[in-house]
Parts: sequence; C-alpha cells; structure tokens
Amino acid sequence: MMQRIKLILFFVLLDCLSSMNNTQAQSLETRAGLQLSTQGYYGFILPHHPEMKIFTDRHVQAWEIDFAEMTVGKKRWQWSYAYPVCGAALFYSSLGNTDILGEVYAIIPYVDFPLVRGTKNSFLFRFGTGLSWFTRTFHRINNYKNTAIGSHINAAISLQLAGEIALSRRLSFRPGLSFIHFSNGATKVPNYGINFVAANAGFSYQMIEPKGNFITYEPLILTPRPEFHTIISGTVKEIFPVGGQKFFVGNLALDVRTMFTKHILAGIGFDLTYDVSDREVLSRTGKDITNIETLKYAVNLHGGVRLGRLDLCLHAGGYICQKDDSDGWIYDKITATYNFYGPWLINLTLKTHFARADFVAAGLGFKL
Repeated sequence: MMQRIKLILFFVLLDCLSSMNNTQAQSLETRAGLQLSTQGYYGFILPHHPEMKIFTDRHVQAWEIDFAEMTVGKKRWQWSYAYPVCGAALFYSSLGNTDILGEVYAIIPYVDFPLVRGTKNSFLFRFGTGLSWFTRTFHRINNYKNTAIGSHINAAISLQLAGEIALSRRLSFRPGLSFIHFSNGATKVPNYGINFVAANAGFSYQMIEPKGNFITYEPLILTPRPEFHTIISGTVKEIFPVGGQKFFVGNLALDVRTMFTKHILAGIGFDLTYDVSDREVLSRTGKDITNIETLKYAVNLHGGVRLGRLDLCLHAGGYICQKDDSDGWIYDKITATYNFYGPWLINLTLKTHFARADFVAAGLGFKL
C-alpha cells in the first residue's frame, strides 16, 4: 500500500513541473556539472509480516555514494521536467547487524526530479531502480528465520523526497526521507521482501565547473489520441514449500491509453495470464484443471508518466475469471515500457497481490 501511495504521489507531482521551465534558467546555471554526493540513512525495516518481527526490532543504518550529472535538455522530456539530475548510487547497509539478514550492497540508477527550485535551495523527488546483493539468504537449516530474502540477487526500488540547501557555489547539504524496497519478485521463495524507511542526510559537491547552454523547446500542442499496446511477456516463479520446482508464467496484455497532459497518461487494460503454478496449488486440494481452465482473465485501470520513449505506469485491476483464487481477486502491476524502434516495445512488469510479489516478467510488444 505504501508503494502504491508513493507512486501515485510521484505521478501527480511530476505533472506540476512544466510551469517552472521559463522561470528557472538563471538558477540552473549554478547547478550543472558532474556531482559527487554522499549520504547516510537511519531508519527501520517495516515488519509487514509477523514472522519478520524477529529481525526488525532494531534501527538500521546505511551509507551511499552518488555520481550524477544534471541534464541540459538534449531530450525534450529533460526540458519538460525542468532539467532533472540523472545518476547512480552505490548503497550499503548492515541491516541492523543481524546474522539473519546479513549485509546488502546495491547499485541504483536514479533520476532526481526538481519539484521546487530556487536560486540557492531546491526540493527534489527521486525515483530509482537497480540491483542488490544480499550476503545471507534463507536456508532451511542454517538460516531458517530469514523469511524476507530467498536469493542473493534482488531488485531495489528507491523513492526519496529531499531538500538541497546551497552552502557555497559547489557544496550543498541534502536532508530527506527515503523508502527503499528489496525483492526478487517471487523468482525464489521465501520472498517477503524488505521495506526500509529512513531519514537521510548528506552533502553534494560539484566536481566540474557549472555550465550553461541549456536547451529549450517550443511547447507542444497536445492532441489526445488513443494508443493500442499489445505485449507478450513471460517468466518463471516459485511457490511454497521452499525448494520446489519453478513454474512458467505467460501473460498477454492489451492496453488502450492516451495522454491527458504532456506528462500524465491513463488508460484501461486487459490481462490474459497462464500460470502453471495455479494447477499445482489446486492439485494439492484434489482439484485438477485443464490448460484452458488455467487461464486467468482480468481488467485494469492504469495511470503513469511518459519520459520521452519510456512509460512508467501503475495498474490496479481485478480478475473476471480464475480457478485459483487463493491470492484474492484484486491485483496491482508496476510496468516500464520502452518504445525502442518504430512501433516496437520492450516491457518489464512487476505484478503483486496486496504488496506480495506474484512475478516479475519481461516482454516484447508493439503499439498502434
């Protein structure tokens, strides 16, 4: 639920940026260049399952080093979003120094979107996603209490609200609040995942002299028209008990979407899912179903933002027909769709049921 609220807030806040473009050019000249940042985190892990309380009873510290550069408008979306900062963060945490979770190392590419920018101070929103490595995972004998992490490699999603206070021409102080999620998307169980909530603070230093020459564009006249997206994706997943076989999941997504503003899109979609694990779940209760009966039919509403060729969307939907209803009748999807050539699309999807990951899938499609 917290992920959903923060992503919705992300979409709404970004739509406010276009009105800032003409008033910020002068202050931008004090921001451009290569930045080196470091910041510390102090917070806690949310125990969103009762079994997790055994390793979430203490505060957690983390550290991060960032390398970043402000965009100068080489792409229209950069100008449209008031020249955000793009970078990569090297993240480390001891996760409370427990023998259960071990340590985590992550590299998280991100974008800092300026929500408010003055001549000296700014207010930013960060969205980042990357990969992480956990030193300790679940083991049925040696580490059976670790129900959060089942694999060494996990995805990392970072959300942050931060201020940037100029201390000098090159040095800035950056306090903020962060939410970082780690999960493998149910490719290996157990996979409750980790939700890290923290206050953070650090410093940012301009390593290269600031530069001007920011590129501007003529505003586009928006003419809403429907787009039709067809995407086929697939993956494998595990279900309990731990150590079982992997099951194939295939999904056909048919979406109709349109741009309501130059940033915000919305639409309706249809999902047809073939999840072999459903047959296994039902067989354990004495029910056998055919391949056709394994299919799940669902509809969803979605909204998101468009960054050039990239669409980031949040979907909320419900099943029309399914034989296995053990996960309920409501689902969510977070999708990233990139228009890489002509009508062709590549897609990454995370599907969940009330914050519990169902699968992560990659796909290929086209739009009309």
